[in-house]
Amino acid sequence: MQATLLAELAGERGSSTVAHGCTAAGNDQVRFEIALRTVNPSLEVLAPVRDNAFVRDEQVAYLEKHGMPVPAKASAYSINRGLWGVSIGGTETLDSKASIPEHAWVLSAGAMESPREAETHKIGFEHGVPVSIDGNTLAPVELIEALEQLAAPFGIGRGIHLGDTVLGTKGRVAFEAPAAEVLLTAHRELEKLVLTGLQQRIKDAVAAPYGDFVHEGKQLDPVCRDIEALLDSSQQRVSGEVRVRFQPGSVFVEGVQSPYSLMAASKGVYGEAAGEWTAQDALGYSKILALGGMLQTRAAGGTS
Repeated sequence: MQATLLAELAGERGSSTVAHGCTAAGNDQVRFEIALRTVNPSLEVLAPVRDNAFVRDEQVAYLEKHGMPVPAKASAYSINRGLWGVSIGGTETLDSKASIPEHAWVLSAGAMESPREAETHKIGFEHGVPVSIDGNTLAPVELIEALEQLAAPFGIGRGIHLGDTVLGTKGRVAFEAPAAEVLLTAHRELEKLVLTGLQQRIKDAVAAPYGDFVHEGKQLDPVCRDIEALLDSSQQRVSGEVRVRFQPGSVFVEGVQSPYSLMAASKGVYGEAAGEWTAQDALGYSKILALGGMLQTRAAGGTS
Protein backbone atom coordinates (compact mmCIF):
# COMPACT_ATOMS: atom_id res chain seq x y z
CA MET A 1 0.00 0.00 0.00
CA GLN A 2 2.79 2.43 0.92
CA ALA A 3 4.63 1.76 -2.32
CA THR A 4 1.47 2.10 -4.40
CA LEU A 5 0.60 5.44 -2.81
CA LEU A 6 4.20 6.62 -3.26
CA ALA A 7 4.15 5.73 -6.96
CA GLU A 8 0.80 7.46 -7.44
CA LEU A 9 2.03 10.58 -5.62
CA ALA A 10 5.17 10.66 -7.76
CA GLY A 11 2.99 10.52 -10.86
CA GLU A 12 0.76 13.35 -9.64
CA ARG A 13 3.79 15.55 -8.94
CA GLY A 14 5.71 14.65 -12.06
CA SER A 15 8.59 13.11 -10.11
CA SER A 16 10.98 10.77 -11.89
CA THR A 17 12.66 9.32 -8.80
CA VAL A 18 11.53 7.86 -5.47
CA ALA A 19 13.47 6.34 -2.58
CA HIS A 20 12.88 3.85 0.21
CA GLY A 21 14.91 3.04 3.33
CA CYS A 22 15.00 -0.76 3.16
CA THR A 23 18.14 -2.78 3.78
CA ALA A 24 19.46 -5.60 1.60
CA ALA A 25 18.51 -8.25 4.14
CA GLY A 26 14.74 -7.94 4.43
CA ASN A 27 11.52 -8.64 2.54
CA ASP A 28 10.34 -5.04 2.33
CA GLN A 29 12.82 -4.05 -0.40
CA VAL A 30 11.28 -6.64 -2.72
CA ARG A 31 7.71 -5.62 -1.90
CA PHE A 32 8.45 -1.92 -2.39
CA GLU A 33 10.24 -2.34 -5.70
CA ILE A 34 7.76 -4.78 -7.24
CA ALA A 35 4.86 -2.47 -6.38
CA LEU A 36 6.69 0.68 -7.52
CA ARG A 37 7.71 -0.84 -10.85
CA THR A 38 4.24 -2.31 -11.41
CA VAL A 39 2.34 0.92 -10.74
CA ASN A 40 4.85 3.26 -12.42
CA PRO A 41 7.51 1.40 -14.47
CA SER A 42 9.25 4.64 -15.50
CA LEU A 43 10.27 5.55 -11.94
CA GLU A 44 13.89 5.41 -10.88
CA VAL A 45 13.97 3.69 -7.47
CA LEU A 46 16.75 4.57 -5.02
CA ALA A 47 17.58 2.58 -1.88
CA PRO A 48 20.47 4.46 -0.21
CA VAL A 49 20.63 2.30 2.93
CA ARG A 50 20.78 -0.91 0.91
CA ASP A 51 22.91 0.33 -1.97
CA ASN A 52 25.51 1.96 0.29
CA ALA A 53 25.54 -1.01 2.67
CA PHE A 54 25.10 1.24 5.71
CA VAL A 55 25.03 -0.56 9.05
CA ARG A 56 22.99 0.89 11.91
CA ASP A 57 25.88 2.70 13.63
CA GLU A 58 26.88 4.34 10.35
CA GLN A 59 23.30 5.48 9.79
CA VAL A 60 23.18 7.08 13.24
CA ALA A 61 26.54 8.81 12.67
CA TYR A 62 25.39 10.10 9.27
CA LEU A 63 22.19 11.54 10.71
CA GLU A 64 24.02 13.23 13.57
CA LYS A 65 26.57 14.71 11.15
CA HIS A 66 23.77 16.28 9.17
CA GLY A 67 21.96 17.76 12.16
CA MET A 68 19.40 15.02 12.66
CA PRO A 69 20.37 13.30 15.93
CA VAL A 70 18.42 10.21 16.95
CA PRO A 71 17.67 9.05 20.52
CA ALA A 72 20.27 6.86 22.19
CA LYS A 73 19.50 3.18 21.86
CA ALA A 74 17.50 2.24 24.98
CA SER A 75 16.79 -1.40 24.24
CA ALA A 76 18.62 -4.49 23.10
CA TYR A 77 15.60 -5.31 20.92
CA SER A 78 14.41 -4.02 17.58
CA ILE A 79 10.70 -3.26 17.88
CA ASN A 80 8.25 -2.54 15.08
CA ARG A 81 4.79 -1.34 16.13
CA GLY A 82 1.74 -1.42 13.91
CA LEU A 83 -2.05 -1.59 14.09
CA TRP A 84 -2.04 -5.40 13.93
CA GLY A 85 0.56 -5.80 16.70
CA VAL A 86 4.28 -5.77 17.44
CA SER A 87 7.31 -7.61 16.07
CA ILE A 88 10.39 -8.00 18.26
CA GLY A 89 13.89 -8.94 17.15
CA GLY A 90 16.88 -9.52 19.40
CA THR A 91 19.76 -11.80 20.23
CA GLU A 92 17.44 -14.75 20.84
CA THR A 93 15.83 -14.50 17.41
CA LEU A 94 19.14 -14.60 15.54
CA ASP A 95 19.09 -18.38 15.89
CA SER A 96 16.45 -21.00 16.67
CA LYS A 97 17.40 -21.99 20.21
CA ALA A 98 15.44 -19.79 22.62
CA SER A 99 12.56 -17.42 23.21
CA ILE A 100 12.91 -13.78 24.14
CA PRO A 101 12.70 -13.14 27.93
CA GLU A 102 9.46 -12.15 29.62
CA HIS A 103 10.48 -8.51 30.03
CA ALA A 104 11.10 -8.12 26.28
CA TRP A 105 7.45 -8.53 25.34
CA VAL A 106 5.99 -5.10 24.60
CA LEU A 107 2.21 -5.44 24.95
CA SER A 108 2.11 -8.29 27.45
CA ALA A 109 5.24 -8.08 29.61
CA GLY A 110 4.63 -9.94 32.87
CA ALA A 111 1.41 -11.57 31.66
CA MET A 112 2.65 -15.03 32.58
CA GLU A 113 4.24 -13.96 35.87
CA SER A 114 1.03 -12.41 37.23
CA PRO A 115 -1.84 -14.23 35.46
CA ARG A 116 -5.22 -12.51 35.31
CA GLU A 117 -8.57 -14.10 36.03
CA ALA A 118 -10.42 -15.18 32.90
CA GLU A 119 -12.77 -12.75 31.14
CA THR A 120 -15.59 -13.40 28.67
CA HIS A 121 -16.38 -11.11 25.74
CA LYS A 122 -18.61 -11.18 22.66
CA ILE A 123 -17.39 -10.34 19.16
CA GLY A 124 -19.99 -9.40 16.54
CA PHE A 125 -19.48 -9.96 12.80
CA GLU A 126 -21.36 -8.76 9.72
CA HIS A 127 -20.50 -10.37 6.37
CA GLY A 128 -17.20 -11.56 7.79
CA VAL A 129 -16.17 -8.17 9.17
CA PRO A 130 -15.86 -7.64 12.95
CA VAL A 131 -18.18 -4.79 13.95
CA SER A 132 -18.71 -4.93 17.72
CA ILE A 133 -17.31 -5.91 21.11
CA ASP A 134 -19.79 -6.79 23.84
CA GLY A 135 -22.59 -5.20 21.85
CA ASN A 136 -20.79 -1.90 21.30
CA THR A 137 -20.42 -1.05 17.61
CA LEU A 138 -16.95 0.21 16.72
CA ALA A 139 -15.15 1.38 13.59
CA PRO A 140 -12.52 -1.11 12.34
CA VAL A 141 -9.45 0.65 13.75
CA GLU A 142 -11.15 1.39 17.07
CA LEU A 143 -12.27 -2.23 17.36
CA ILE A 144 -8.77 -3.60 16.79
CA GLU A 145 -7.25 -1.16 19.28
CA ALA A 146 -9.90 -1.94 21.91
CA LEU A 147 -9.50 -5.68 21.44
CA GLU A 148 -5.73 -5.38 21.79
CA GLN A 149 -6.11 -3.63 25.14
CA LEU A 150 -8.46 -6.35 26.38
CA ALA A 151 -6.47 -9.36 25.18
CA ALA A 152 -2.82 -8.30 25.49
CA PRO A 153 -2.66 -8.46 29.32
CA PHE A 154 -3.45 -12.20 29.06
CA GLY A 155 -0.48 -12.86 26.77
CA ILE A 156 -2.87 -13.79 23.97
CA GLY A 157 -1.35 -13.58 20.50
CA ARG A 158 2.26 -14.18 21.50
CA GLY A 159 4.41 -16.20 19.16
CA ILE A 160 7.77 -16.63 17.48
CA HIS A 161 7.63 -16.97 13.71
CA LEU A 162 10.22 -19.07 11.92
CA GLY A 163 9.93 -19.00 8.17
CA ASP A 164 11.37 -18.23 4.76
CA THR A 165 12.19 -14.75 3.53
CA VAL A 166 11.40 -13.68 -0.02
CA LEU A 167 15.11 -14.02 -0.76
CA GLY A 168 15.17 -17.66 0.34
CA THR A 169 16.87 -17.43 3.72
CA LYS A 170 15.35 -18.44 7.05
CA GLY A 171 14.25 -15.76 9.48
CA ARG A 172 12.92 -15.73 13.02
CA VAL A 173 11.04 -12.99 14.87
CA ALA A 174 8.90 -12.73 17.99
CA PHE A 175 5.49 -11.11 17.68
CA GLU A 176 2.46 -10.03 19.67
CA ALA A 177 -0.85 -9.88 17.80
CA PRO A 178 -3.60 -10.16 20.44
CA ALA A 179 -6.39 -8.62 18.36
CA ALA A 180 -5.48 -10.75 15.36
CA GLU A 181 -5.43 -13.95 17.43
CA VAL A 182 -8.87 -13.24 18.89
CA LEU A 183 -10.47 -12.17 15.61
CA LEU A 184 -9.07 -15.07 13.59
CA THR A 185 -10.14 -17.60 16.21
CA ALA A 186 -13.65 -16.15 16.51
CA HIS A 187 -14.09 -15.69 12.77
CA ARG A 188 -12.97 -19.25 12.04
CA GLU A 189 -15.53 -20.65 14.48
CA LEU A 190 -18.33 -18.58 12.95
CA GLU A 191 -17.35 -19.83 9.50
CA LYS A 192 -17.60 -23.42 10.72
CA LEU A 193 -21.21 -22.74 11.68
CA VAL A 194 -22.41 -21.01 8.51
CA LEU A 195 -20.23 -22.25 5.63
CA THR A 196 -20.55 -25.63 3.97
CA GLY A 197 -17.67 -28.06 4.22
CA LEU A 198 -16.76 -27.50 0.57
CA GLN A 199 -16.75 -23.73 1.02
CA GLN A 200 -14.30 -24.09 3.90
CA ARG A 201 -12.05 -26.44 1.90
CA ILE A 202 -11.83 -24.13 -1.10
CA LYS A 203 -11.32 -21.06 1.08
CA ASP A 204 -8.47 -22.80 2.92
CA ALA A 205 -6.98 -23.94 -0.39
CA VAL A 206 -6.69 -20.39 -1.78
CA ALA A 207 -5.74 -18.75 1.52
CA ALA A 208 -2.23 -20.22 1.64
CA PRO A 209 -1.12 -19.11 -1.85
CA TYR A 210 -2.80 -15.72 -1.33
CA GLY A 211 -0.73 -15.23 1.83
CA ASP A 212 2.39 -16.22 -0.09
CA PHE A 213 1.62 -13.75 -2.88
CA VAL A 214 1.21 -10.89 -0.41
CA HIS A 215 4.37 -11.93 1.46
CA GLU A 216 6.33 -11.97 -1.80
CA GLY A 217 5.07 -8.57 -2.97
CA LYS A 218 2.83 -9.97 -5.71
CA GLN A 219 -0.45 -8.58 -4.38
CA LEU A 220 -0.90 -6.44 -7.52
CA ASP A 221 -1.07 -9.53 -9.73
CA PRO A 222 -4.62 -10.02 -11.11
CA VAL A 223 -4.81 -13.48 -9.53
CA CYS A 224 -5.10 -11.76 -6.15
CA ARG A 225 -8.25 -9.96 -7.35
CA ASP A 226 -9.66 -13.34 -8.40
CA ILE A 227 -8.95 -14.85 -4.98
CA GLU A 228 -10.37 -11.79 -3.21
CA ALA A 229 -13.59 -12.12 -5.22
CA LEU A 230 -13.98 -15.70 -4.01
CA LEU A 231 -13.20 -14.73 -0.41
CA ASP A 232 -15.67 -11.82 -0.53
CA SER A 233 -18.38 -14.11 -1.88
CA SER A 234 -17.74 -16.66 0.88
CA GLN A 235 -18.42 -14.06 3.57
CA GLN A 236 -21.98 -13.10 2.63
CA ARG A 237 -23.51 -15.17 5.46
CA VAL A 238 -20.65 -14.93 7.94
CA SER A 239 -22.69 -12.81 10.35
CA GLY A 240 -23.34 -13.48 14.00
CA GLU A 241 -21.83 -13.30 17.46
CA VAL A 242 -19.00 -15.31 19.00
CA ARG A 243 -18.51 -15.59 22.76
CA VAL A 244 -14.83 -15.94 23.70
CA ARG A 245 -13.04 -16.43 27.00
CA PHE A 246 -9.67 -14.79 27.55
CA GLN A 247 -7.37 -16.79 29.80
CA PRO A 248 -3.59 -16.67 30.33
CA GLY A 249 -1.92 -17.43 27.01
CA SER A 250 -5.01 -18.38 25.02
CA VAL A 251 -8.47 -17.48 23.75
CA PHE A 252 -11.21 -20.11 24.04
CA VAL A 253 -14.46 -20.07 22.05
CA GLU A 254 -17.38 -20.73 24.41
CA GLY A 255 -20.17 -20.42 21.88
CA VAL A 256 -21.30 -19.02 18.55
CA GLN A 257 -24.66 -18.06 17.07
CA SER A 258 -25.87 -16.82 13.71
CA PRO A 259 -29.17 -16.38 11.85
CA TYR A 260 -27.51 -18.41 9.06
CA SER A 261 -26.55 -21.35 11.29
CA LEU A 262 -26.43 -24.59 9.28
CA MET A 263 -26.49 -26.48 12.57
CA ALA A 264 -29.81 -24.91 13.57
CA ALA A 265 -31.23 -25.53 10.09
CA SER A 266 -30.76 -29.29 10.40
CA LYS A 267 -33.59 -31.51 11.68
CA GLY A 268 -31.06 -33.94 13.11
CA VAL A 269 -28.90 -33.77 16.23
CA TYR A 270 -25.31 -35.00 15.91
CA GLY A 271 -24.83 -38.26 17.80
CA GLU A 272 -28.49 -38.40 18.86
CA ALA A 273 -31.06 -38.46 16.04
CA ALA A 274 -30.76 -38.46 12.25
CA GLY A 275 -33.86 -36.44 11.42
CA GLU A 276 -33.12 -36.04 7.70
CA TRP A 277 -32.79 -39.76 6.81
CA THR A 278 -33.78 -43.26 7.84
CA ALA A 279 -31.63 -46.12 9.11
CA GLN A 280 -31.93 -47.80 5.71
CA ASP A 281 -30.77 -44.60 3.99
CA ALA A 282 -27.67 -44.55 6.21
CA LEU A 283 -26.91 -48.22 5.47
CA GLY A 284 -27.17 -47.69 1.72
CA TYR A 285 -25.03 -44.55 1.87
CA SER A 286 -22.31 -46.39 3.81
CA LYS A 287 -22.30 -49.22 1.28
CA ILE A 288 -21.85 -46.81 -1.61
CA LEU A 289 -19.02 -44.95 0.16
CA ALA A 290 -17.27 -48.26 0.83
CA LEU A 291 -17.42 -49.32 -2.83
CA GLY A 292 -14.05 -47.85 -3.80
CA GLY A 293 -12.26 -49.66 -0.99
CA MET A 294 -14.07 -52.92 -1.78
CA LEU A 295 -12.93 -52.76 -5.41
CA GLN A 296 -9.33 -52.13 -4.31
CA THR A 297 -9.45 -55.19 -2.05
CA ARG A 298 -10.99 -57.32 -4.78
CA ALA A 299 -8.44 -56.21 -7.37
CA ALA A 300 -5.60 -57.06 -4.97
CA GLY A 301 -6.91 -60.61 -4.64
CA GLY A 302 -8.65 -60.21 -1.31
CA THR A 303 -12.14 -61.36 -0.41
CA SER A 304 -15.21 -59.20 -0.81
